Amino acid sequence: MTEFIDEQLSGELRPDEQILHRGYLQSAMSGSILSGLRAKGYWVALTTERLIFIKTDVGATKPLLRNKGIEAIEHAEISAAVVTRAGLQLVTTDKRKWSLVNAHKKKVPTTEALMQELQTRWGQGDVADAMTRSGPLKYIVNIGLVLLGLALGVYWITQQKDDRASVECVHLSVGTTCKVTNQSQQDVEACFRVTLTCANGERVKARPCINVPSGRSEDVIPSFIPYECERATKVEVSDVDTESL
Repeated sequence: MTEFIDEQLSGELRPDEQILHRGYLQSAMSGSILSGLRAKGYWVALTTERLIFIKTDVGATKPLLRNKGIEAIEHAEISAAVVTRAGLQLVTTDKRKWSLVNAHKKKVPTTEALMQELQTRWGQGDVADAMTRSGPLKYIVNIGLVLLGLALGVYWITQQKDDRASVECVHLSVGTTCKVTNQSQQDVEACFRVTLTCANGERVKARPCINVPSGRSEDVIPSFIPYECERATKVEVSDVDTESL
């Protein structure tokens, strides 16, 4: 399938620009019908100079070979690229945020190498470090650095749990990441609601779900509707619900 990328970029590459990695990613979804309808697919190419996205429609069972527009980010414009079990979180120097998931691992196996290369190149530094703390306590330990040196904006942390799972969400201006811990003896699907209150008073919500093995933790990046929230003044986690798998 990745031959499609080469075909679409045959006339777009600069002299001496070469494609290093290819893959397919989708915008993260919250699990709602509306989120699914608004999901976006991207054929992605990492070149020697840029990260290029070919926009496409999201297929139900496989990526669709459609070109609905091309967007490129210069290497110098990438501030951080962090890979978690939930997917890829990309932040640019002008504060654009991309929350993406590897939705078709079997059909496009080259995506794993693409994501690892992004992590290798842009998975370190102040912004990336703040995004990849394994738990809220480490965020608290480093809050002085955040306030003094990183200038990442408003910082919030919140937690809620039911009898079998706990959810901890960390919000920085670069985005929101939630850690779901299964405290039971069974594998579960955990669903919960995350609500951001924006500076203008608007509230944006997401209800992600994720499968978590017994005794393990998994990370998830909520996909908010509407997506834009220039500055959050509050983040809340509620309605934690689990079902045995």
